[in-house]
Amino acid sequence: MMKPILAVAALVAFSAPAFAQTPDHTAADKFAKHDSNKDGALSLAEVQVADATVTSEDFDKYDGDKDKALSPDEFAKWAETKTAPPTSAPGE
Repeated sequence: MMKPILAVAALVAFSAPAFAQTPDHTAADKFAKHDSNKDGALSLAEVQVADATVTSEDFDKYDGDKDKALSPDEFAKWAETKTAPPTSAPGE
């Protein structure tokens, strides 16, 4: 009875690091993933691949230099607003 318990305990102990590893989902990783033409900037179409609900008005809010493309910094700001928790709880 003790051997199966030890075997399961060992299996769990040695498997834990594998389950703890998660893929990297930083803004830079997402930027690189969606920069389909690898020009170092994201067009509206490339951003819409990441989030189909983005409109040109939304896009223009983060296009600080108005070059019709998001730089890595501009994309990071956009991504941060998309993942930021609400500033207040509902009903407040």
